[in-house]
Amino acid sequence: MICYVDLEHPELGPSMLSEGPEATERKADLFTHKARFERLSGALCLLLHFTQVNRVLLERLGVHAIIVSGHSTLIDDYDPDTLAPLIELIRETRTPLLGLCGGQQLIGVGVGVCPAPTGA
Repeated sequence: MICYVDLEHPELGPSMLSEGPEATERKADLFTHKARFERLSGALCLLLHFTQVNRVLLERLGVHAIIVSGHSTLIDDYDPDTLAPLIELIRETRTPLLGLCGGQQLIGVGVGVCPAPTGA
């Protein structure tokens, strides 16, 4: 199983947890990407918001790869405490990671090659 992580801010950007026209478009894009990942890999793909992701859950579900999406909100507008569990997962996991745009930058934060977000 693959875990596709929506990294969009839940309040400042159109995330899978948001409502409204922009969020509807975001959700459609996320589900399109999820379906493509499944088709290309032959594995199921679980879509989660970054606030729902933790190491224990991913291990219990047997996740073999993690893909972290991009985001439209400035990373410094995120609460560092909210991102901390995902950054900790990035630092500690042995599971292969792929970051898309801002997701790759967050992986850089996790491995210490990019500065951490400062918070809103």
